[in-house]
Order: sequence, then C-alpha cells, then structure tokens
Amino acid sequence: MGKIHIPIGIANTLDTLKTFVEAEGCFSPGFATYGIYFWVYEPAAPQSVGTAGATGDQGRLFSPTMPGAKCDRGLTDDGYLIPWVSCTGPVKMKIEICQVLRQSPAGPVHVVGAKVQLAIKDGEKQEKPIRLYAVLRPIGPAGGPVRKLAVSQDGHALLVDDRPALVALQPASGAGVMAEDAIGAIASEGRLPAQRSAMSDHGNCSGALCFDVKLPADGKWQSLGFVCPVLAGRRAARHRWDGVSKWAQLDLAEPNPAAGGTVQPDPGLPYYRGLKLEDLFREANLYWQDLAGRVRLDLPDRRWAQCWRAIVGHAALCMNEDAPDVAVINYNVFNRDGVYVANILQKAGRFDLAAAAIDYFLRYPFNGRVQVEADNPGQVLWIMGEHWRFTGDRQWLERVYPAAAKLAAMVRYYRTTPGPHWVKANSLEFGDALPPDQPDEPPSLRRQVLRPGSCDGYHPEYTEAFDVAGVRAAAMLARAAGKAEDASQWEKLAAELFNRYDARFGKNLAAGYGSYCVLWP
Repeated sequence: MGKIHIPIGIANTLDTLKTFVEAEGCFSPGFATYGIYFWVYEPAAPQSVGTAGATGDQGRLFSPTMPGAKCDRGLTDDGYLIPWVSCTGPVKMKIEICQVLRQSPAGPVHVVGAKVQLAIKDGEKQEKPIRLYAVLRPIGPAGGPVRKLAVSQDGHALLVDDRPALVALQPASGAGVMAEDAIGAIASEGRLPAQRSAMSDHGNCSGALCFDVKLPADGKWQSLGFVCPVLAGRRAARHRWDGVSKWAQLDLAEPNPAAGGTVQPDPGLPYYRGLKLEDLFREANLYWQDLAGRVRLDLPDRRWAQCWRAIVGHAALCMNEDAPDVAVINYNVFNRDGVYVANILQKAGRFDLAAAAIDYFLRYPFNGRVQVEADNPGQVLWIMGEHWRFTGDRQWLERVYPAAAKLAAMVRYYRTTPGPHWVKANSLEFGDALPPDQPDEPPSLRRQVLRPGSCDGYHPEYTEAFDVAGVRAAAMLARAAGKAEDASQWEKLAAELFNRYDARFGKNLAAGYGSYCVLWP
C-alpha cells in the first residue's frame, strides 16, 4: 500500500463512483471495491521467463509500493486529473490512469483505463524478458471485501461476483486466483495460483493476470492496456450523513447495499474487451479540457496554469449530486469551503456547476456541523452576488432572487432583533415562520438557535464580515432585479453592519480569524 492518493472520475457524480489512485500507481475503481496493482517479476535466468516459478529460480519481484522504491508522479502537461506514476526497479515502468463516463448498450458506464509501459533501464543494451503481474486484491486505496473471484473463460480477465473487474486488452500469458490475500507471496516466486475460481466468506480473495514480455535492447517502451469497470452491476450508494456527530458528520451509507442506491449497468465482458485504450484517454482529456480548460492563463511559469487546472479539477470532483463537499467520500459540505468551490468553478467558466452548487445552498443554507453556524447565510449571499457579477444571467437572477431576499431578511433577523434566533439547516424560513420538525429528522435538521458569532467556536470577526459581504451582495442583486425598495433597505443594513464591524474589529483586523483573506472577498 502507498501513503497518499487522489480521486479521479467525473465531477458531480456519486462519490462511490470515483476512483482512488495512489502515488505508486495502484488504484481502486470505485469506492469500497478492491485494489488493482502492477508488479514486475525478473526471472533469475536472463534468457526467458519460462523458468519463472521453477524450483531453484531466484528471480525477484518488484512493486512500486515496496520500501525504498522511488516513484515520480504527476498529472498531464495541462494539469488534468489523468495521473501518471513512473519508477525504476528491474526495468523502467510507467503507469497512466484515466476514468471516463461513456455510453454502452446497457446504458452509461464509468470505466477506468490503465496503460502500463515497460522498458529496459538506461544504460542496458540487452533484451530483457520479464513477467508483468496485473493484480486484484481486497486491499487498495479504497478497497473492500472480495468474496468471489474467478478467471474469465478465455483467461484474459478477472471477474468479481461474476462481473468484469480487471480486463486485459491483450492476451494474458496466464491467470489464477485464490481464497486468501496471498497473491504477493505467490508472485514473489514468479508463480500464479492454480485455481480458476475462489470464494471467501471473509472477503480475502486475490488473483492476477500475468504477461510474459520481452523488452527490446533498443530501449523502446512496450505498452499493455487494461480496463476496469466501475461498480459494474453493483449499487452506487448515496451519502447518508448521520446528522449527529459534533465535528464533521459520519456517513452511515453502506457500500453496494442490498437495496437502494443506483444500480450501475454491466454491458458484459465483450463490450469492455472491445474498448480501445487510446479512445479512453482521448475522451478523458477532452472531458477535463472542457471542465478545467475553458480559461486561458498567460503566466510567467507554465506550472501556475497547470496548478490552476488541477485546482479546478480537484474542486469539481468534490461535487456530488450538486453538493460541494469538502472532500470526496469522507467529508460533508461546509459552507465556508463550498462557496469557494463554487467561486473556483465560476472563475473556470463552469457556471453550470457553480449554479448547481448555489441551488444546493438554497435548499440547505446551513452546512457543516450539526450545530448551525453564523457565517453561513452571508456566505450563500456572497456567492450568489459573485455569480451575477460573472454571468449577468437575468434568467438565473429572476429564479433565485426571492431566495436571496429571504436570506438577507434572515441576516437582518439575527443581527438586529433580540434573541433567541431560530433557524433550520434545510430552510430559508426563520423564527415563527419555520416549518415544524418532523419525527424522523436528525438533530442537524431540527429547529435550532443560531448563536451570534458561532463558527469553529466563537469568531464574530469572521461571521460578521460575511454578514456585511452577503447583505451587500443582496443589495446588488436587488438593484439588478429592479427591486429598488429592497436594494435600499439592504444597502442601509449593509452600511450599519459595516460601521459596527469597523468599530469593533477595524483596529485589529489580523486578530483571530480576521487574518483570513475571506474577510475581504
């Protein structure tokens, strides 16, 4: 196993459909699935891999995850989320990974493509035979139990629960599976398990395809291709945040549940076998070009532009069913992070995704901890104002202005009237207008008192700054929408709140959370 990973996949899809790639090139296609690894075995006899596994053969197995293995890693030259990893052991090795969403006869499918390139080391001048292992095991960056594993009838794919899981795009030299996660010990001897199918109640099955390759003396790279369907035939689960945990909420969702979730199509092994690796990488590049490459940055160092596109990609990938989560899988939405995800998308020209995130905030104006926090309403108003400034979209403004007016009125309610101030995380109403709690609602969605200055404890120097920014945005939206009376009252309120803020914090803006740049959005 490696130490760090990144998610790749398609933005604004269920998090369980995203792939986790480790810095050493192993990956899990989808959440709570299995790990896919690529290992190289160098036989003791330099002429052939035919002796691999024979008694007395003292070859060696190399994995990029082994202690001491040095790996380089990166994204494409444009900064798109198509990662590559390179390392040198007995040979030079480079692994590239992409994920696409494409149509199939069974419906849209998520597919991971993996390209493995091998060459002799620099300075070597002789042909070198090696054995490449393409391994599937329960442990991975986002692995899970593998209870049933089999070799396909033609011997060129591994099936999990009778569904395609690891599909080679070239003939394999051999394949085998076992009921224990001991494929590493077998491969270290250059062998394969003898079984063609295995079952484990504990989910410990592992197996591999192997490929005997002769690397040419001229140093040219030899390429092998693989396809991994994402959750083929499984159910992609939605988040089910507990609504109880005091910090970030815990996800109660069960991976691949017996019921619920979204069943993923499985067009079958022949479909995956017919895919072309170059098509998958081309489609992935076009996808990320459209998502992160709409804005051109002319900067002194090209790495700044690469960094910008990578930031856009990572931020967009955190979106899941319109929710701009803090992280893929394990962190729910926090407004103070989510509005900046939306702002990144606005600056990247992806106004569709930014608008979707704003719509989420209008359904759930308070996000983060179970206890509502006072920075949230102003943040939603601020990002709405930014959206108008970027797009000038009057149809959008007409649709969302009533919600903006309610949020501005909410700020006025909790900043200018005596407490306690009652709100609900999933409502734009407040005070006596709040809908009644439902018996099945968790604490996070019940009526709560909004405490002044509440944010990571007590930070009015932060929350009240967003009150000012938010009400100013509401005034701008009102002017643009032709609501002159609303605009005047929000302008007056913003001026009052700013004067109070300046009197209290103006002489020491750097204190506490005042040092955060978000105070001057």
